[in-house]
Amino acid sequence: MSYLGLKPSPELFAKFAKSEEIFLCPDVAFLVPTKTMGAGVFARCPLPAGTVVISCPISVALSPYEQPSLRAPCVEVLQGCFLKEGTLYTPRSEGTPKPSPPDHLSSSDPFFYMVMRLMAELCRPRSPWRLWLEACPRMPQHFFNLSDAQKTYLLGDSQTSDDRRLWTGVSEQLKEVDVAGRWAMAQLLMKEYPSLWPAQTSNGKDTTFELFCECLAHVLSRNFHREQLQGREGPYLLPGLDFLNHSFTPNTTFEVRGGGRKHEAAFTVVTNRPLVKGEQVYVSYGECGAARMVTQFQFINEPVRQRDKCRFAVNVLVGMALALRQEKGRTEQSAEENEKLRKELERRIDHLQRLGIVYDEGLYLSRPLTNGDAQHEAALQRYWTKMRDSKGKLLFVEDSTVSEEDDTFHDSVVQGLHQEVRFFCITFYLLIAVEEEVFDDIYRRMNKSWTPPQESASIAAAATKMKQEVAQQQLTKVEEMFPGNENTVRRFLLRGALQSEMDTLKFFMDTFFTC
Repeated sequence: MSYLGLKPSPELFAKFAKSEEIFLCPDVAFLVPTKTMGAGVFARCPLPAGTVVISCPISVALSPYEQPSLRAPCVEVLQGCFLKEGTLYTPRSEGTPKPSPPDHLSSSDPFFYMVMRLMAELCRPRSPWRLWLEACPRMPQHFFNLSDAQKTYLLGDSQTSDDRRLWTGVSEQLKEVDVAGRWAMAQLLMKEYPSLWPAQTSNGKDTTFELFCECLAHVLSRNFHREQLQGREGPYLLPGLDFLNHSFTPNTTFEVRGGGRKHEAAFTVVTNRPLVKGEQVYVSYGECGAARMVTQFQFINEPVRQRDKCRFAVNVLVGMALALRQEKGRTEQSAEENEKLRKELERRIDHLQRLGIVYDEGLYLSRPLTNGDAQHEAALQRYWTKMRDSKGKLLFVEDSTVSEEDDTFHDSVVQGLHQEVRFFCITFYLLIAVEEEVFDDIYRRMNKSWTPPQESASIAAAATKMKQEVAQQQLTKVEEMFPGNENTVRRFLLRGALQSEMDTLKFFMDTFFTC
C-alpha cells in the first residue's frame, strides 16, 4: 500500500495548490465528505454563472507530454519506451528496432504510460506531487486484481471471441484494459529501472501487483481528455480537478484557457449557471454506459441505468455471428472451417466500418432518456407508430421520415435511436444471412442509408437474446464469485451493471425486434 489517499486533508491540498500556482476559488470547499459519493466539492456561498472553481496550469499536470526534468526523473525513461509489434522496448533493451512516432509509449499506450508515471511518484518519498496524492480518494473497489476463478468467470478461458463469457459489457471492458499484458510490461520496467520503480515504496511496503492495479484504477477513473488540444488530447491527471464528482447534467464546463506567449495554458472549471450555497459542484465524465461506469469509475446509480448503452465490441460481433451461424446450420464445423469463417466475418466488419455503419469500438444500443417529459414520451410514441406496419412488423423507414420539424428531441434522441437500430439490423443481417458473394455484391451498391430486409429484425432479436442470456448467467454467479464483506461493493457494482444490461436488451427486444 502506498501513501495514495492516506491524508485527505483540504488544508494540505490548499498548501500544495498555492505552491504550484493552482487557483482554488475561496468560495468553494474541496474534499468535503458525502454520504454516497466519497469526497466532493461544494459551494460555500451562492456562486454566479461564470465563476472559476479551479484552474490548474498544464505544467503541474501529469501527462504523456511532459518534458524530462529533475522534478520527474521517470519521464526520460518513459519517453524512450515504445511498443513494436506488441513488444515493449525500453532505452536499455538490446536489439532495439527503430521506432516510428506512433510506436512511442506516449501515443501507443498512453494509459500504461500514465500508470507507470503515477507508480514512480508513489515510490518517491519526496515527490513534488505528494501532498496532492495523499489527498486523492483511493479507488480500491476495482476489478483488476481478480483471483483465477474470478478471471475465468469474467474473462473466460481462452480470451477468444468464441467464449461467450466475454460478451457482457463488464467483460468487454475488462478485456480491453488488458491487466495481464500491461502488468507484464510493468515488470520489465521495474526490473530494468529499480531506482525509479523500487521493490519497496517509501513506507516500506512491496511495490506489487496490488499497487499497479490501484494506479491503473486511479488513472482510468480520474483522467481528463481535451479534444481541442490536437496531438495532446490526453490522458491528463489534474490536481484538484479530479476531486469533482460526476453528473450527466453538470453545473460546470471544463475549458482550456491561456496558452499564448504570455500566459501558460491552464485546465479550468467554470460554473455554467448560478449555484446556491451548499450545492455540489459537478463535472461530466461523458455519456458512458453502466458497464464502463462500473469498471472504470466504480459507481452506478439510477441516472446511469436510465441511459444505459449496451456495447457490442468487434470481437463480440464476430463471436456472436459465429454462434448464430452454427445454431442456424445445426452442424459442427472443423477448427479450420471456423477460423476461415472468423476471418471472413472480420473482413465484413472492416468493410462496414469503412461505410460508417460499424464504429471502431463496435455497435451500441442506447436507451432513450425522456426524463418523464410528456412531450418526449409522445414523440417516442409517434416514432414507434412510424416504425410498424399494420401487422406490427418493424419497418426500416428513411432517416428523414423519422424527423419532425422544430423538434430537437427527435433530432438528438429519436433519430440517433433509429440509426442505432438500423445499423444493428444491417450488421447482423450481413454477417449471418448472406454468403460471401452476396455480401460483396450488396457492399458495392450500399451506403449508410441502405435499408435491410424485414427478416433482419428476427436475426437482431436472436442476437439480443443471446447476449441477454450470457448476462443472466453471469448475474446468477455474482454472489458465489465475490463472497464476503470485502466484496460488498463489487457485488453491488456487478449486479447493477449486469441487470442494467439485461433491462436495456429487453427494452430493444420488446420495442423493436419482437413482432
